[in-house]
Amino acid sequence: MLGINTHSLTCITALTHSLAICIRSSDPREKDISEKGISPAQISLDQAAHLMDAVALGHVQGGWNGIIEPLAKKYRDGGHIEIAAFIQTQLS
Repeated sequence: MLGINTHSLTCITALTHSLAICIRSSDPREKDISEKGISPAQISLDQAAHLMDAVALGHVQGGWNGIIEPLAKKYRDGGHIEIAAFIQTQLS
């Protein structure tokens, strides 16, 4: 191999996966909506999950506090108004 040890390869793989999670949290996935018939509400809920994954992996500046508003919006857009309201209570 090109001088890359197993640990380095594992780190590169983890970083690549983490970057994909961050990108998926904001990707509008218009192709999935038009070609696969996935509803915009489901896309929003998927994005919420990806956003929480990115925070859990430490890839969002501000951590959990940094995603309260965007996460609440994803849940509102996904039709889960009660969950969005609960998330927003965490701002207090």
